[in-house]
This record gives sequence, structure tokens and C-alpha cells, in this order.
Amino acid sequence: MKKKDTKKPTKKLSKKDRRKKIETKLEAALADLKKEYPEKKFKHLVKKASKLFDAMPVVAPKKTKKAKPKKVKKVEAPTEANPTQAS
Repeated sequence: MKKKDTKKPTKKLSKKDRRKKIETKLEAALADLKKEYPEKKFKHLVKKASKLFDAMPVVAPKKTKKAKPKKVKKVEAPTEANPTQAS
């Protein structure tokens, strides 16, 4: 018998956590440019770039509404007046 892959769903990261991850990767990739800019400016530029790279918006899952059964209106055929009834 083959074992099924039982991968747990990955935890969704918040917008802030995703940006922090991107910032750390950019800082590592641009380590040689870090010497050319002052520390504060470099951090600002990396933060700005991380916002541009973070294109995946955080969207809350849509709540599903339970469908209510529609009430069926009963249409009655018009009844003829009894001949015993006087109008």
C-alpha cells in the first residue's frame, strides 16, 4: 500500500510577516550595496522595495451563507361561486 502525502496546510502569513521575510532576503541579496548608503536610508529603501514585491493581498476567506429553502406559494384555482349564495 502506498502512503498518502499528509502535508499539513501551510500557515498563512500576515502581510507584516511576509514583508519582513522579503526585507531580510533583500538585505541579504543587497549586502554589497549596504556600504554605499547610510543605514537608515538603506533600511527605508529595502522597506519600500518589499512593499512593491509583496503583491499578494491578504484576503479573508468569504463566509458561505447557508441556503434557505424557498417557500413555495400555493396558487389556488379561482373557485366558482356557489349557486346557493346570493350576490
